[in-house]
Amino acid sequence: TVEVDLETAVVGTLDGFEHLKALSLTRDFSLDDLRLLYGHLEPIEFDAGRIVVPEGLPVAALFIVRHGELDVIVGGKQVARLGPGTCVGEMSLVDEGPTSAEVRAATPVEAFRLEKERFHHLLGTRPALALSFYRALVETLVGRLRKQNESIRKS
Repeated sequence: TVEVDLETAVVGTLDGFEHLKALSLTRDFSLDDLRLLYGHLEPIEFDAGRIVVPEGLPVAALFIVRHGELDVIVGGKQVARLGPGTCVGEMSLVDEGPTSAEVRAATPVEAFRLEKERFHHLLGTRPALALSFYRALVETLVGRLRKQNESIRKS
């Protein structure tokens, strides 16, 4: 027989859910919407140095970093380092275009993965969740664009 420490299993599950609740991406979600989203997420791990998102290719998933750091690389140059609570691959949920950057694990990374098909099914069944999600994605992208523009101004 296999013994399971139920207390640890419950804490691990709640830890992932609590992490999801704390994200700016999900700040406007109802508790029911959070539970629904959580049920569509897949935990995934990346070793340091592993490519999470290749540059110039279509990717069919969003990744939400729980632990660890990711390097964002454009044209061979590191342009950002992202940590817990950040998302990558969000543009792939919106269009079919190739990725605009390579994303590589700078350290061991634990993340949630949301496949594009699951994402679209989820949003198709919950319009309020879709609106909240897209609003948060737009805010994330606008923030990144502003930061990049500021970086260009300084150089």
